[in-house]
Amino acid sequence: MARQHQVHVVATLAEATAAIVAVVVVVVVVVVVVVVVVVLVVVVVVVVVVVVVVVVVVVAAAAAVVVVVVVVVAAAAAAVVVIIVVAVVQ
Repeated sequence: MARQHQVHVVATLAEATAAIVAVVVVVVVVVVVVVVVVVLVVVVVVVVVVVVVVVVVVVAAAAAVVVVVVVVVAAAAAAVVVIIVVAVVQ
């Protein structure tokens, strides 16, 4: 009878150990999935920030080009006015 009780205790311990191992595996899998999701979110945020910075730089460069073109056109217009004034005065 004592031997049967001992076998039952060992079987119960084995079942409990298997249940604990299963819970630990599930917890580890959930933690790994959460970490992967967090890493993916961070990567997406970094990519979005980089894209926004690139767009801002491109828009700033385009604005600088527009300013240069306006200055050149204004200088050319001023030169034309000066040439016309000089021609009229002479």
